[in-house]
This record gives sequence, C-alpha cells and structure tokens, in this order.
Amino acid sequence: SSFLDKNRDTLKDAFKLLLNNSNDALIATLLPPPSTEGAKYTVGGHFRNQLRDLMEVINSTNPHWIRCIKPHFIKKPLHFDGVMTLQQLRSSGVLGTVQIRKAGYPIRIKIADFARKYKVLACGMEGVDLSKPLETVQAIYKTAGFSTKMAQIGKTRAFLKSEAYQMLEVLKKQRMQVFASTIIMAAQSGVSKFRTAAFSKNHQVEIVQAFMASHLSQKLYRQKDFDLRKDVIIAQVRALLEFQKSEEVARMAIIQEYDRQILNIDSQQREALALLEAKWWESKPAR
Repeated sequence: SSFLDKNRDTLKDAFKLLLNNSNDALIATLLPPPSTEGAKYTVGGHFRNQLRDLMEVINSTNPHWIRCIKPHFIKKPLHFDGVMTLQQLRSSGVLGTVQIRKAGYPIRIKIADFARKYKVLACGMEGVDLSKPLETVQAIYKTAGFSTKMAQIGKTRAFLKSEAYQMLEVLKKQRMQVFASTIIMAAQSGVSKFRTAAFSKNHQVEIVQAFMASHLSQKLYRQKDFDLRKDVIIAQVRALLEFQKSEEVARMAIIQEYDRQILNIDSQQREALALLEAKWWESKPAR
C-alpha cells in the first residue's frame, strides 16, 4: 500500500495549499488548488498538461532558428576574427541560404496586405478599383515600372526582390511627402483664411465700437451743452415771446388809430358835402 501511494506521483494537498497561499503571484499560480472530486492531480499529469499547452503555443506561431557564431577563440571583448566567422557561416549553410533567397524573391507579402500598404502609389490612376487587391497590386507594379525579374504576383502573395522592395519604400515615402505637403498647404490656406476672416470681423467690430463711442460722446456733448445753455435759451425764448406780445399790442393800437382816423376823415367829408349842398341850395336861382 505504501509503495503504491509513493509511486502514484500525486501531490500532497498541503503542498498545493502552501504554494497557493504564497505572497508571490507567480508561485501562487504554479499549481491548481486541491480538488476533493475526481481523479487525483499527479506530477505526470501536470507535466502532460504543460507540454500540451506549450505545443499549442508553438503550433500557433512561426518557428525561427537562431545560429550562434563564435567571433574568436580568445574570449576577449571587442575582438573579431573574420576568417573564423566566415568559415562558420559557410559550414552552417547560412551564406548559401542567403544567396538562394537573394536569387529568388525574398520579399513575400500577402496580396491584401501589400495592396493596403502601398495603395497610395495607385491613387489617381484611371480605371483602377482600389477595393480590389489584385488590381491594386498590378497598378502598383505598373507605377513602379517593375519587370518580371524584379517582382511577380502569385495566387495569394506578391513576390519582390530586395531592390524592388527598397524602391517601393522610396516611392511610397515620396508620394506621402507630396500628400503631406498638399495637406499642409491646404491647412495653411484654411488657417490664413480663418485669420483673414477673424481680422476682418475684428476690424468691423472696431468700426462699430468706434461709431457707437462717437455717437455716445456726441450725445453726451449735446446734453452737456444743453444743460449749460438751457437757462440762456429759456430767457431768450421768453424775451422773444414778450417782444412778440408787445409787437402785437402795438400793431393793434396802430390799427385802431388808423380806423379812428378813417372814421374822422369820412365824417369830415360828409359834413363838407352837406355844407356845399346847403350853400348850393341857397344860391340856386329861382325859375
């Protein structure tokens, strides 16, 4: 019984609790908590689960190999033996692999990614639908002037030489500089227009403010001048009214005197006519 328990490779619950209660976050997650149901958790089962998780991670990635090259045998810093390094590169096949890759198309990009990355080079071309990746890639190759020796289009990927890839990067940088210059010029033009409009608006506001200030100052000046000359104006108006009244009285007196003289003259004329008529009757000869 003791021999079987020892070789079942099970972890003690006390050991699990000890690790789970650790203050270190990494140590606390190394083992699952104790389970009272189901099969016992063994070291072999834990290793098997870890190995399965590791294989899933490896299968979901692209493998890369790193070749270690010894630069010298002296084991001193800042020392490099070129002959020794070249021999290691040749014996490991690295130079041959580089030459083979260089003879072919070392740059291999998915067509959709390639079209999305370099579609700026196909902007403005007539008859090109940028929503179609294959047509966009063909337009990009045509814009760059690539021959079949420089670049090819496969079923799912775009193949390029290193020189072609570098040329594309230069062309993209130049086109982006042109677009950036255009955007900057448009932004500067918009800013200048905005500043001009703001200056014009401020100028108009200043004109209105100056007019209102001038109008207010004129109103205050007229009010102050009226307050100063009010008594003089009232006295002059009263004198004018008195003068008009006295003039009216004098006019009425003159009219009355004129009427009286007319009446006197009329009565005198009547008396003279009556006297002449009486004298005439007296001196009239009898018939």
